[in-house]
Amino acid sequence: MARRVERDGGEMDEAEAMAAGEDESMGGLPPAHKLNKATVLSKATEYIGHLERSNGVLVRESHHLRSRVAGLEMMLMMYRQEQHQ
Repeated sequence: MARRVERDGGEMDEAEAMAAGEDESMGGLPPAHKLNKATVLSKATEYIGHLERSNGVLVRESHHLRSRVAGLEMMLMMYRQEQHQ
């Protein structure tokens, strides 16, 4: 026979109490459904593709910014040379 516990003025069995506690500990979110391996692999592959595209954008931006810095350093060097003449 299931043991009854007192909770918020009402009774419930231990399984219900545990489920209620789990729901509260997750901020009221419903528990996630278990995904099969194919779904996990598919989602992981999608996410890896997303990360690779994001990385490509960041690499291009980094190259662009490095080129701008090099150009500005060259301009600064030329300006300083003109000032010393």
